[in-house]
Amino acid sequence: MGEGLKIVVKLSGGTTLRIDDDPPISVQAPAVVMILSSGEHRRYQEFEDGVSDRYAIVHVDPEVVRAEIGVDLSDWVGDRGEGAALVFTAPLDAATRSAATQIASSVARRPTHRLYRLGKALELVALALEQFAPEMQQRRLATRLRTSELERVQAARDFLFGALRDPPGVEDLARRVGLTVRKLNSGFRRTYGGTVQVVLQQQRLEMAYKMLASGELSVAEVAYEVGYTPAHLSTAFRKRFGVRPSGLR
Repeated sequence: MGEGLKIVVKLSGGTTLRIDDDPPISVQAPAVVMILSSGEHRRYQEFEDGVSDRYAIVHVDPEVVRAEIGVDLSDWVGDRGEGAALVFTAPLDAATRSAATQIASSVARRPTHRLYRLGKALELVALALEQFAPEMQQRRLATRLRTSELERVQAARDFLFGALRDPPGVEDLARRVGLTVRKLNSGFRRTYGGTVQVVLQQQRLEMAYKMLASGELSVAEVAYEVGYTPAHLSTAFRKRFGVRPSGLR
């Protein structure tokens, strides 16, 4: 499955849809599915045995989505990772059912067949976007909130790394960036792989290693620069790197 916007209207039958390694989604007619994709994906489908499967599909290229609909796919699915896909499902309303039925029933022999189907396809896309607009807006807002939270987490890390000698406590740091302690630690775990204290210790020890390896400072001086006592630095350093600080000099 390629990049773009895909509208699938299930008029009859049932399908289990799975994209990449995401959980499967069961789609039972009558239903409409909208897929936003910012990259290439593996798509798996299983259809109900012995049941007639009737549907209409419209695919819109990402350039058209950007130019005509004003939607940048990467903005909508970016929080799931580069090249991710996002799936919306909903019951089929009367207007969307009518447009999909007319697409599926159009006769190819008519001279205006392609133009007719194009018009109905555009109508179908407009109806689906209108139906999913509230859910899309909620997701957009949630993504912005997550982006704002990420910026605060990054600001907290930058402040922390600039104050290794005398770092603020977690509560003070959280207040500085406008987050709760729980959200700050959660953001650090998601972004940097550990809580504030874990990330702080990792940075202190990494900086200590670089300074000791340069040979320009004594162990006591390095300990002071990163906010440790010499004894504390020796213990933490050996646990992290397997050697004593003096072993690098």
